[in-house]
Amino acid sequence: MSQHLARLEQAGIVEVVTQGRHRYFRIASDEVGLLLETLGGLEIPVPAARARLARAPEELRFARSCYDHLAGELAVRMYRHLLDEQHLTPVPGGLRVTASGRASFAELGVNHPESEMVRPCLDWTERRDHLAGPAAAALFTTMLERRWIVRGTRPRSVRITAAGRRGLAETLGLTTS
Repeated sequence: MSQHLARLEQAGIVEVVTQGRHRYFRIASDEVGLLLETLGGLEIPVPAARARLARAPEELRFARSCYDHLAGELAVRMYRHLLDEQHLTPVPGGLRVTASGRASFAELGVNHPESEMVRPCLDWTERRDHLAGPAAAALFTTMLERRWIVRGTRPRSVRITAAGRRGLAETLGLTTS
């Protein structure tokens, strides 16, 4: 497997993201993603005996803590929204919160120095980035304090509340289901 991944990396099809002792591989570009989506549309017979991949429980997939910040589908959607709205901008070594981002974070009750860098964190269930760093930790804490999210029944799981749905819609324009 390692040899195959190394070849895909050398060909520019995947790239490696290292987090601690883990190495995650992700699609290297939008063009490669489009190619894979096109190939995925082909009907290729799949052997019935093929093993299915294990899935995380829904309660952990939608929202959970990742160290001191929010993770899961909800966090990935928030991260994508912050990038799309240009509240975050990529810079060497991570991301920077923009002026509009600082205003949005302040509206959410999170204040931090203008120069503070944040970083992406690869989500293990979504295989996409969510936001990490001090601003993400402060946002997670604020969401808990405002009871926009509450702890779930499993370790690390959190649930979004009705107040959280309203708050995210009002402050970020982000709708959740």
